[in-house]
Amino acid sequence: MEYGGGDTAGAAGGIIGCIFGLVFLVVGIAAFAFWLWMLIDAATKCPSEENKKLLWILVIIFTGIIGAIIYYFVQRPKNPPSGTSGGPPTV
Repeated sequence: MEYGGGDTAGAAGGIIGCIFGLVFLVVGIAAFAFWLWMLIDAATKCPSEENKKLLWILVIIFTGIIGAIIYYFVQRPKNPPSGTSGGPPTV
């Protein structure tokens, strides 16, 4: 027994599946890029006092994207950009 409109329903399902697959692929690539960016940031800009740098690198590696998000909101605002004194800008 065949369900009515089998070819049309199958094609629509395939298109929707492809769209969802592409969305998940793009989100996955963006998450990986963000994770890698935070890992490099922690390795290059995090202060190395009291093994803080090593701890943040391990947190980011072992907890994945969650660790990268935690690093972004907790530690990254404390790191001044390279080449600045970290103080308020002078006018």
